[in-house]
Amino acid sequence: MVNVMDDLEERIREAVNVSLADAEPRPGMMEAIRVRHRQHLTRAAATSVLTVAAVATAVLALALPRGHSLPASGATKPGKARHAVAAFPGGGRLLFADRGGLKWLYADGRQVQIAGGFTDATVAAGRMVAWNGTGVYVMSLNGSDRHMVLSFRPAGGAASVIGVVGLSPDGSKLAYYAGANPVVTKDRLWAADLATGRRVELGQVSSAMWRDNATILATSANGKELQFINSATGSRSAYLTISDPALVRAYEHAQPGAGAPAVMNAGGFSDSQPSASFAVQLGGAGPFVGRQPAELVLLGAGRMVTYAPPTPQQFQFSWGPDGMFLIQTGAGDNPASWKTYVGSISSGRLSNPIPYGMDGATFSPGGDVIALQDGNQVTFLPTPRPECLRTMRCQTFQLKYLANRGRLVAWVP
Repeated sequence: MVNVMDDLEERIREAVNVSLADAEPRPGMMEAIRVRHRQHLTRAAATSVLTVAAVATAVLALALPRGHSLPASGATKPGKARHAVAAFPGGGRLLFADRGGLKWLYADGRQVQIAGGFTDATVAAGRMVAWNGTGVYVMSLNGSDRHMVLSFRPAGGAASVIGVVGLSPDGSKLAYYAGANPVVTKDRLWAADLATGRRVELGQVSSAMWRDNATILATSANGKELQFINSATGSRSAYLTISDPALVRAYEHAQPGAGAPAVMNAGGFSDSQPSASFAVQLGGAGPFVGRQPAELVLLGAGRMVTYAPPTPQQFQFSWGPDGMFLIQTGAGDNPASWKTYVGSISSGRLSNPIPYGMDGATFSPGGDVIALQDGNQVTFLPTPRPECLRTMRCQTFQLKYLANRGRLVAWVP
């Protein structure tokens, strides 16, 4: 195991405990699960509270791709800036969401409020997709050029927007779920072309993420197969099945005595190249992501490596740059149980556990800094060795913190 810092655990624990003492009351467990696992958990958890209560009875309607402005109430003029004292390592800028909407925080401490009234957002290809109680909007990164691409309109009993998967890598298409909330088994995946307004129903799935600009990687409704779905036609092809002998052997090696896996969840591809490594999570029958989960990374040419850190209950995997990744584990809303592990495809070992990362963990754009969110506090620490050797440089600095900025949505150059 890799030594992060001799007193790292104690210092993070102390800082996080201080932060939590002033934090607002935590949301319920299912809401916390949705925030941490909005793209990677099973749809049963991810769909619990993705949109505001008004959306629960909304009808899905694709609006014209242009000409729909954000309602005046709650709006904030793009580009209005104020200076803040706080700064953070790692460069780039951080996108936060709070009750006031979306805002950028720059490494030099500048803060720019860009869009009021939005509860969540994703970033792709220099554009942002954000949503609130009225619908889904696409805008530039500074909040300008907004137009609605999906509207939420009340209509009793009809299919409603359940969740937003996000933009395709080039920002040209939007994937989302619609269904008869709260009956999760009736959720259906859709894709909309933002230039033409054309939308395609892609059928029932239990989770989904973009593979490339034309293809979505999805878990079948029964959770037993990973499939590629053509976003323009809805045609499907099998990629992996839970009974694949190589996967079964790898899981049984990682979790001796657990038997064959019963739960499958995609961790996605490390990048957009055809030779990219692929991560898949397997576990025994059980809630959330299954009991005794393990992450398998397929490196190509039949090679794979497995990672199985101690997991009290929930398990989250996310890719970073240069083949690095983060694994978060914990038990519900118990802060002391949450740990984050750093790994890379060049090693079969994980870093020492880092508390906590309960509400989110991400790399800086260069991969040399990690941000861990717990309640209202974000902790920054250097990416540990040897994983940081894959970046431009290994950083050394005292732990830094940001408090009361909202939820960290994205870290971009």
